[in-house]
Amino acid sequence: MSHSATGWVKLAKNSNTKFVACFTLPETKHVVSFAGKLEQPIETCECAQATLTYGDPKDLEGIHEVDHADFGSYLSFALDNSVRINGQLDNRVTSVHTRAKGSWIANDA
Repeated sequence: MSHSATGWVKLAKNSNTKFVACFTLPETKHVVSFAGKLEQPIETCECAQATLTYGDPKDLEGIHEVDHADFGSYLSFALDNSVRINGQLDNRVTSVHTRAKGSWIANDA
């Protein structure tokens, strides 16, 4: 069964490769973040309305490769464990297809 959560994705301040994505899981109200680094730099952008799609909450743990990180008018991340992060960027950027690596951080407070 597939689950989804809403959140946002931003580049870290003063960086064109480091990013953070933050989501609130509807089942538990816990906040999870995925932070990482893109292999190629991109233009400054953010996605205020991103969707996280995952099979099991345990999919949102540990370090993962982002096999496909696509930017343009939309953001699309495909992680190595079938987790997906998608959303329309707030501002269109030059199309970039790259890879990334990141880790999940859970905030149970």
